[in-house]
Amino acid sequence: EHYPLVTKTILRTLEEYLLEDWTKELKTAWVYALGQITKLMFEGAGYIETKAPPTEEVKTTLKQKPSEEKRSLQEQQPKTETNSDDSQRAKIQKTLEKIAYYLRKLPKESIAIGSETVKLEEIPGRIIDYFWELPKLTVAIASAAILIILIHAVDENSILGETIASADAISVVVALVLYIKELPDRKQAFHYQAWSRIDAAEGVKNSQTRFLAMQDLNKNRVSLRKLRATGANLEDIQLEKANLTEANLTEADLANANLKQADLCYADLSCAILSRANLSKANLSFCQLSKSNLSSADLSHANLAFADLSNANLSGANLSSANLTGTKLQETYLVGANLKDAQVNMVDLSNCYIKGAIMPDGSKHP
Repeated sequence: EHYPLVTKTILRTLEEYLLEDWTKELKTAWVYALGQITKLMFEGAGYIETKAPPTEEVKTTLKQKPSEEKRSLQEQQPKTETNSDDSQRAKIQKTLEKIAYYLRKLPKESIAIGSETVKLEEIPGRIIDYFWELPKLTVAIASAAILIILIHAVDENSILGETIASADAISVVVALVLYIKELPDRKQAFHYQAWSRIDAAEGVKNSQTRFLAMQDLNKNRVSLRKLRATGANLEDIQLEKANLTEANLTEADLANANLKQADLCYADLSCAILSRANLSKANLSFCQLSKSNLSSADLSHANLAFADLSNANLSGANLSSANLTGTKLQETYLVGANLKDAQVNMVDLSNCYIKGAIMPDGSKHP
């Protein structure tokens, strides 16, 4: 319970001493930094379940830089798309490596390429790098040239010779190479198109294109960070393991949504409908959930540290083994909820409606 007090004191001190230099952007950065520090300290104390060693979390946190609140979603696309494109390229590279496989079998000696000395074992990697760097026309011409050489070099009576001797062989190979070369571009174009559909639907309650675009982007492991879909009808949406940090989903309808293991840290879900939603193992730390409807929702093993659940409806919700450390539970409706093994301060529950709820020790409240 002391962490929020320390955070407020630090912010107030900075505001008093910096005066006009205390900008909105600077405040946002400090709030983000203090939140990350609190998260790390809770992981070290064992209050929050962590998937990676704290030292790695520290390294990741120090490398992160909070973005401006008003940065548009499209400005954030290149980074997420690059991650997805890298994944696609990795698959293609495995195929290209087979082409240069025989080079790895040669002795690990060096050869001169121009003014540079290159080890034979490094050549496959160089080939792959050149493939992505060269213009499409150069790649197409090179592919055709290699095939022509093979046609003359291979025995025409062999299976390979008969295959590549076909009149259409060159065009087929060139088309295939260009198709592989353009895969990342097509992937990027798809991501931009999906985001444009989401942006176009802002302020619209029912939008099937936005619904499908969000699901497709998440399937491609594209981050939905800072998504804006206030008042949107997203009932039954499938966003398992989605990155929705700092998303604005106020008054959105997410009934029956699958948000299992989703990251909703610092997201705004106030007045949202999340009844019967699957939020098992989701990260809802510092999330705004005041006046939201979470009746019969699955919040087992969820992280709700420092979330705001004031006046929220969690009747019949499953909060078993959930982390409710520092969570604001002012007049929260927990009638019939399952709180077994939940990390929660019993004093905080005194301000809640808990008739018939299963308490952290397993007993049932009268």
